[in-house]
Amino acid sequence: MSLSNWMSGINDNRKLCDIIMPGSHDAGMSKHHMPSHAPTSIYYKTGRTQSLDVQGQCDAGSRFFDIRLTDIHGISYAQHEASKALGIRAIGEEASHILIGVKNFLNASPSEIVLIRISKSSPGSLKHLEDDLEYYLGSKLFKRDSACNLLDLPIGLMRGCAIVLIDRKQGGAERINQKKGLHQFLNVTKNKVDRKIVNGTKAFESVEGVVTCGCYSNKDNFSGMLGDLGNYASGIKRIDKAGHVPEGSGQIEHWGGHVEGKCGAERVPHLFMLYWTYTNTTLHNDVSIRAEAEGQVFNKEGLDLGHARDMMSGNKTFYNLNAHSGGILSYFGELSLQDKHYWTKRATVLRRHFNSLTAKNLCMPNIVMYDFISPELSQQIVDLNHKDILNEVTRMQDFQGPVSQPIYENVAIQGPPGEEPIYETPMMEINGYLIPSG
Repeated sequence: MSLSNWMSGINDNRKLCDIIMPGSHDAGMSKHHMPSHAPTSIYYKTGRTQSLDVQGQCDAGSRFFDIRLTDIHGISYAQHEASKALGIRAIGEEASHILIGVKNFLNASPSEIVLIRISKSSPGSLKHLEDDLEYYLGSKLFKRDSACNLLDLPIGLMRGCAIVLIDRKQGGAERINQKKGLHQFLNVTKNKVDRKIVNGTKAFESVEGVVTCGCYSNKDNFSGMLGDLGNYASGIKRIDKAGHVPEGSGQIEHWGGHVEGKCGAERVPHLFMLYWTYTNTTLHNDVSIRAEAEGQVFNKEGLDLGHARDMMSGNKTFYNLNAHSGGILSYFGELSLQDKHYWTKRATVLRRHFNSLTAKNLCMPNIVMYDFISPELSQQIVDLNHKDILNEVTRMQDFQGPVSQPIYENVAIQGPPGEEPIYETPMMEINGYLIPSG
């Protein structure tokens, strides 16, 4: 099964909130569609986020597209405001080209579903949005005769269609019309009004589209991100009471809401979005630096990109376990990366706290948004639809190479507090850590 039709392997009765898909951050900002910017310009260096145009990203496995539009002399283009303060705004792919590409892709791959989120767009670019969608997408535009949460629908009803979502907060509320294919995008993480709509008296009738919560990550590999989600959901925290903060954890702090069931969308089905992006808003944010020439970042190792920098951010990084982990706290106490039994102890905690179903519900993002869509990376994200997420979050990370096999709980027999664990299966050493050899 190729990436152009990977959704054909998903059962028709599943819903969008039951699956995981790659998504394109600033999807219209590819090197092939920035004609007004020279490669040496600050606009190109800070504004480019993709190598492929949107149709090419579809072929490479992406199914969710973050599109931000602006109007130039009556024509809508994708844009990326790299720095609002400095007035740096890059112009990308023409909106008509994006929509034509999506339609062409869906004609060739009728099993697929494409979600397009319109956000941070100028009023001029939205003026004719409804007409443009009808003209360029036609029968491929997904519509509903009555207001509904799209996540209540089986994906079998949506195959071969483009679902267009528009942010309520950017003046799009009056444009929401599901009968015409304009569905609402609600973000309970960032917007208090969206949260009130979702949790209001008539929440189920008020959605009229899709509800989302989200978090950010700047991890080096996707397996590491899944591991962090497992840490939050089980009580293994990345910040200890002494205040030792791993590198990059300022963004990781946003992860707790969803996995702890406190994201603001508890009452309705919603998408958990993981924003894994390299862009920021500094003048020196050269795309060649932040993505390391694209092909070298997303190398043949795929998701396992070598050194997991923030996993080893100093000798004093500790991990705490809470009382909800089946009494493990009283036995293990503080867990340190300097403990050679760290990964086996951690797996014991996770496997006592989760089963396969709860791990999937709490630790699996639905959409992984990233820059520079690549087939290798998308394939490994897509493959998670067919894997046990509990196995994925209990893997040991080999800092010099791929992630090892999952680690299972029943390999450890706990000894007295403060003494070495006794293991019932043979152990092997990898990078100074002891893990089961079988």
